[in-house]
Amino acid sequence: MTTYAILPNGKQQFIDSNGNPLASGKVYYYIPNTTTFKNTYQDDAGNTLNSNPIILDANGQCMAYGTGSYRQAVYDVNNNLIWDVQVDAPGNGNASFGNFSIAPSNIGTTLNFSYNSSVVATMTSGGILGGALGVGLTNWTTATRPSAPVVGLIGYNSTTGLPETWNGSYWASSGASANGVIYQNNLAITSNFTLNASNGGMSVGPVSLASGITVTIPSGSRWVIL
Repeated sequence: MTTYAILPNGKQQFIDSNGNPLASGKVYYYIPNTTTFKNTYQDDAGNTLNSNPIILDANGQCMAYGTGSYRQAVYDVNNNLIWDVQVDAPGNGNASFGNFSIAPSNIGTTLNFSYNSSVVATMTSGGILGGALGVGLTNWTTATRPSAPVVGLIGYNSTTGLPETWNGSYWASSGASANGVIYQNNLAITSNFTLNASNGGMSVGPVSLASGITVTIPSGSRWVIL
């Protein structure tokens, strides 16, 4: 069943306390709690920048698209203050969960993750995630690994104490435990594997192959089992 929603007005209209349009009034947009201008746009793609202040038309109307929160100060044509309040862009993807919040910025190209109002990680339109506090991996055990992983999936295996990546054939572990002194590898190969050409590989044995599984070492490559 299709669900329909009430459509918003195509333009914003500003009125005074008597309900009269603020013809030729002014609307200033700032970063909240500051006098630093914050951009608004005439289109939802953020291609056409508004002036700041925006000068309202004869009907007290304008087009103002934005993202996040703004301090909005509205004046009539005679520069009398009508209101000065904080406003939030509706439907812009902001969400709060206790001390955590998620908010887009730069007109949809950046997603900020915050804790106690401080940005701790940022995701760009290119899919890059970074943060001052680092990025945590999903945890699982050897027994509870994802049953249908996608190639490149990374997680932390609490059984081995190492991060591992699904390469399409098997879980490849990396890293070390015991303060970087003891490096670990699996002792059983359960999927076919081909060492990259002109590469060397090393394992600590004994290493066993599951039934029907082969390991291919190209000419010029070398696999050493200690």
